[in-house]
Amino acid sequence: MAEKRRSAANSPMSSGTAMKSEDILPPLDGRIGPAEVVFDQKSMVAPLGLRLEPDNLGVTSHTNFSTVRANCCVYRGKWMYEVMLWSKGVMQLGWCTINCKFTFEEGVGDTKDSYSYDGSRLRKWNIRTQKYGEAWLAGDVITCALDCDNGTMTFYRNGKSMGEAFKNVKTGSGYAYFPAVSLSRNEHLRANFGATPLRYPIEGYEPLQAMPQEDVVKSQLLIGWLEKLTNTLIKEDKHLMDVCGIDQNVPPLPLGETRSKKSTALLICAHIFEKLAPLLKGPYVVECCLLPLMLKFCATTTDTSTTNPHIVKLLDLMWSLMQDHEIKPCMDTLMTSMLYSFYKTSPVTSDFSSQKTYLDLTLRVLQHSQTRRYLLLNILYPLCMTND
Repeated sequence: MAEKRRSAANSPMSSGTAMKSEDILPPLDGRIGPAEVVFDQKSMVAPLGLRLEPDNLGVTSHTNFSTVRANCCVYRGKWMYEVMLWSKGVMQLGWCTINCKFTFEEGVGDTKDSYSYDGSRLRKWNIRTQKYGEAWLAGDVITCALDCDNGTMTFYRNGKSMGEAFKNVKTGSGYAYFPAVSLSRNEHLRANFGATPLRYPIEGYEPLQAMPQEDVVKSQLLIGWLEKLTNTLIKEDKHLMDVCGIDQNVPPLPLGETRSKKSTALLICAHIFEKLAPLLKGPYVVECCLLPLMLKFCATTTDTSTTNPHIVKLLDLMWSLMQDHEIKPCMDTLMTSMLYSFYKTSPVTSDFSSQKTYLDLTLRVLQHSQTRRYLLLNILYPLCMTND
């Protein structure tokens, strides 16, 4: 059988990790690589010294200086990715070409055609080093922005530009840049290439992983209907309790009579989840569509000593109408997003209002017994053990 070949003559990247053609986006948009952007395990310097989280977005270093790059590169246009810092030590964050060779002593920015920023030492690196930027802290979100059209590179801390770091970045034939990070021992970070909504989008710049536009539009429409139905079900439950409180012997409607509002609402919910449940397996949809609804429901009551009826009803519907393979990844994403992506990286104010918001929602979710049981066995306890 003749071997099929895909010419790379017009691509600025001449070698790299082999990928299935159906997983690769067309190079006309200025990027090369899979649709899902993650750190590439094969690119790791000292593989035994770096630990990647299961989704290949979180990185922890256990050696002197470890480097890893993403599985996607860009050569035209304006691109960005975000790094959430779980520690504040020596790290070099930035971009590199496929020809950069790293060691235990040389990381991103220490070699030709690689550029980086280190907020621990307040330096920028491209073979030589100069003073640059602001001191970073654990919980900061660092944005690495590359303008391939104008050959410039800029870094942002929590959405605030720290100024143009590099001019005259080499571009054109033969140059394509990968997101890359280098970490000293015991440093820990998590990257967002676009798998979830960016915390601090920059006008004119695109994430390396495209937003699932069609899924988001569908989910927002379905979530809007679900919100109305949840409110209807709560009202019907309250009405039933009021009726039963007056007359405990109220008989149910005979078979064949007109369906109640509650029965009709539940049937509609079943149809909604038939379309919504597969979409909730995606992290982007969970953070963009489901999480805002839960925050809105959470704000309806302030007394944390009692359960929130809206949250409880929503979770009841999810566990009843979603399959295990749908609700479990949804719950995984929801909890890790609340505790890590938002709680740990929310801007610190004098009253810690943002942190309180996500802790409050976490408490409300854990007040639901079935959800609490699943999270304690599969998410929260394993996370605690991993962080220890």
